Amino acid sequence: MRSVATWLHLDVVSAGCCMGVIVDDTAWVKSLVFDKKISHSASRPTGVENAKIVVIQFQILTPKTDIEQSIVISDYTQMDRILKEERNYILGMIRKIKGIGCNVLLIQKSIHRDEMTDLSLNCLTQAKILVIKDVECVEIEFITKTLNCLPVANIEHFRAKKLGFAY
Repeated sequence: MRSVATWLHLDVVSAGCCMGVIVDDTAWVKSLVFDKKISHSASRPTGVENAKIVVIQFQILTPKTDIEQSIVISDYTQMDRILKEERNYILGMIRKIKGIGCNVLLIQKSIHRDEMTDLSLNCLTQAKILVIKDVECVEIEFITKTLNCLPVANIEHFRAKKLGFAY
């Protein structure tokens, strides 16, 4: 029998557990496994080959003001204009994401509010970008090290060099 020397670096190993799983049901996986569900609808992608992955730490939403205010809308044209501006803002963000070649988006969980709206998810679906939401903050360092990518904290910092790859 041949012996092979194998070195295991514990800084690149993460162990997870699930309720009701016994040790005999565990497996060694030489890749990254997510326990989060893919955010999808009927037409959203459920799998990606040759993934170009970006880890983001911001929301895909229109910005909120710091000032407490209320908007009075008196007719439907004003409402349509507001909805159109929101859609254009979100589409601009998604164009930047798609522009660097991203087809998988990992979104860090936010304590402030939702990461995205149904409109954002729908626009990402049309762009054929797979979305995994609610990635825990403590997992970000391990994920970025494993994928050899950098987390993006602002849409203005999107660059192709921050992409991670999975084949």
